[in-house]
Amino acid sequence: SLGLFCFNKKQNRYVNLNNNLSNYSIKAIIPCQTGDLWLGTNYGLLKLDKIRKSVSKYYNTLKPYNQALRNSVNSLNELDVNNLVVGTELGLYIFNTQNNEFSSTDKLFALDNRLGSIQITSIISGSPLLNWIGTYQGLLKLRRNALKFKNYNNKNIPGLKDENIKSIYEDEFGFLWVGTLGGLNRLNRETEQFNRYINNSRDAGSISSSSITCIYEDKQGNTM
Repeated sequence: SLGLFCFNKKQNRYVNLNNNLSNYSIKAIIPCQTGDLWLGTNYGLLKLDKIRKSVSKYYNTLKPYNQALRNSVNSLNELDVNNLVVGTELGLYIFNTQNNEFSSTDKLFALDNRLGSIQITSIISGSPLLNWIGTYQGLLKLRRNALKFKNYNNKNIPGLKDENIKSIYEDEFGFLWVGTLGGLNRLNRETEQFNRYINNSRDAGSISSSSITCIYEDKQGNTM
């Protein structure tokens, strides 16, 4: 459904946070150090000021561009207090929250425009200088100011059977969990090998579905 809702646990019901968001399909949400909520939507990047209850809208107008695809925001990650990493249907970008401007990732990752034409599905920070990027063409490991990025796909990493990455999560032990439409994958970063977990109708102990769109770790260290 469209819009943004908050679940009130005391009242056991959902509350619409802002009626101005009712026309937006929200695909990513991150709270920032300023206290605002940044929202990735099908029509650009939005900032929700929770105190003023106001919404600000930002659009990527970098050229050459496909406005519809570059403003369909699938994922967000806070790079630092002044910058967001924005993953879209057509590329990876940086949004400066001080001057409210989009820029390419060329300077950040010392790359050419290869990241400007890839469908980005998910982003997490593995460390202050490392980002993991999920795409429809595999998993990317990018180091800031590095000259190269590594692409994990089923050609160079046999254990990763499905390249359509839907979600990424790093657990407390340092394992990287990658959700795809073809199973849940765990990357051992020391050996750079994947273990794959899929649904097996004959095994009641297997995961219930091989289509993994979200990954979470509870307080007991269980990955869900």
